[in-house]
Amino acid sequence: MKIVLSPHLSIAHPEVSSTDVFSAVNNPDERYLDTLRNRFISLKKLNDKWIMVVYEKNQEIIVITAFYMKEQKKNKYVSNKLVSGHWIKI
Repeated sequence: MKIVLSPHLSIAHPEVSSTDVFSAVNNPDERYLDTLRNRFISLKKLNDKWIMVVYEKNQEIIVITAFYMKEQKKNKYVSNKLVSGHWIKI
């Protein structure tokens, strides 16, 4: 399946490499479904940070955005999404 990066990604988050995005989509440490937007969320630990990739899946995987976050922020963010019911673990 082909992965297409949104042009927004390189503008909004130039620190995120395409290699890291592909790694997170193809081999995530955690994966969720955003039930509000029907988008997938993949999280991958890279050194001391996590990369979070938001994408849609149809004939291709279209990456909407991706960014890095520290462990503490990641844990709080994911926990809030799960508690609110906006995300489910898949």
